[in-house]
Amino acid sequence: MEYLNFEKSGLITILIPLNFLIGEYTLFFRLRGWKRKIIHFVIAVIDLFFVAVLIFCGENLYYPFSIFGGMLIGIAQSEWNYRKVGKLTVLDKIEVMLKAGRVLMGVIVFFMVLVVRLLYPQIFLGLPLIERFFSYFILTVWALEMIVFNIAIITKYKHD
Repeated sequence: MEYLNFEKSGLITILIPLNFLIGEYTLFFRLRGWKRKIIHFVIAVIDLFFVAVLIFCGENLYYPFSIFGGMLIGIAQSEWNYRKVGKLTVLDKIEVMLKAGRVLMGVIVFFMVLVVRLLYPQIFLGLPLIERFFSYFILTVWALEMIVFNIAIITKYKHD
């Protein structure tokens, strides 16, 4: 496998969506008042679970290494981005509109994944099966968490 090839390396299909996924988790739990170390521990346990499953399945070590590295980079980046974010107490109208926009973006990403998967399955056929699986899984989970997390924040902290 050509690991440094832009089209087949998993950069666009795994690592970038994984980075966004970790950012969503970190921001959601930071806004709910969780401590940084607990958030990092939960993300690390999820990461190690996926890595162990991939190694146990006998996949090429490139994928566990990519996912582990992507998670570590995502944790470091989200820690840098959200280091000053405190517990959320109330949302004003602008923040509610921004969160509603993120919900809409989650719906758009979810339907884009479905449309690409159903109408154009040949796009990712050149990728190995495990990469296709993780690509669709990560993109779907990212879209669903944008929808669910932002709706939960809006309903809990909306200021009337």
